[in-house]
Amino acid sequence: MPTNNATIFSAAINVLQQASQGFGINASALKTDNYNRIWARDAAVSGLAILQNNVAALYKNVAFSITILQQNAFVNGQIPSNVAVDINGITTAVSFGGPVGRTDASFWWVILACQYYKKTSNAAIQELIIQQAPKIFTLATNWEFNGKHLMYLPISSNWADEYITSGYVLYDQLLRYWALQCYNAIHINQAYTTKAGQIKDSVLQHFCFVNNNAPTLFTDSQKNIVANFTLQSNFIASFTPGQIIDKYDCWSIGLLFYLKIINNNLANNLVGAIESQLAKNPNGLPAFWPLINQTHALYPQLKSNFSYRFKNKPGHFHNGGIWPVTNGFLAMGLMQYNHTKLANNIFTSIKNNLIIPAQNNTFAEYFSYNNNNPCGTSNLCFTAAGYLMAYKATQ
Repeated sequence: MPTNNATIFSAAINVLQQASQGFGINASALKTDNYNRIWARDAAVSGLAILQNNVAALYKNVAFSITILQQNAFVNGQIPSNVAVDINGITTAVSFGGPVGRTDASFWWVILACQYYKKTSNAAIQELIIQQAPKIFTLATNWEFNGKHLMYLPISSNWADEYITSGYVLYDQLLRYWALQCYNAIHINQAYTTKAGQIKDSVLQHFCFVNNNAPTLFTDSQKNIVANFTLQSNFIASFTPGQIIDKYDCWSIGLLFYLKIINNNLANNLVGAIESQLAKNPNGLPAFWPLINQTHALYPQLKSNFSYRFKNKPGHFHNGGIWPVTNGFLAMGLMQYNHTKLANNIFTSIKNNLIIPAQNNTFAEYFSYNNNNPCGTSNLCFTAAGYLMAYKATQ
């Protein structure tokens, strides 16, 4: 097992290399189950880590991932959740999701494709972006349903596919905003600039409790509930007219920082909440917290949503599991606000988790909240990429 930054870095690069032995970038270096496929989300996160760390030998795999996903897009523009390819690089299976489609896949595609073009000036990728991205942005506008700038999305439609977020889900709104910004960085479109600003204003109002002129999406009773919310004490991962999921969402918080959505005062409030949680468990930030335990009113809903087997026991998977990938984004985001000490503390927690002797589960998917055991799939590109991005940001 790796035992220091230099060897962990090399081992993380090796995971990405092993997952890129054929065409594109698979989700894991293991050749098992659906992890032996090119996933839009996983390939994007892995691709960003590859680009940030200048792993030029894998650029061709990034480009193939972008291209094959676009070739298998649905007629409405939606990018597949994942595709399988054979030893000749020919598509053998395409999936848009399980019980519902994956809404985040299309935005991750735009983000990666634009970042790849900025890095390489690849004209073929630029053409794919100009061809595909407008279809994706039109689809996203249709997902608003009411023209009020936030998409309304089904449960199980993003990375937290066995959790309970649905409706106005913060994570997806932030990815859409990021995708619009990435597109405008290479091909300016004033309508997209306006839409990105409207999304940002609505995110600030509904999830950061900033009073502005964005159209409200809260019901009257919800307005009363959130009137005294502050980011120091409350966080909304998602809401519908009938339910507010009042949970801190590590990945969304990382994106709020990384995309510089919030001002310094709001950032400091969130830092306070992060520091408080990290004091309770220095092994890293859970995917979502507080945890949903067996006596919580939401636990039956959580238990009803799983594939193959129930994984969201308290302290596991999305329900409190500590994921290196979400912590990596958080560390990267905190550096945007010069919260260097906290970012380094989070990076240290990632590093310490990865040097735990776990020969049978290196670069584990996540670590359990209560005993920090490595869990889930091993040799996961998500985890390797999370480490590499945090390393790059904090070094």
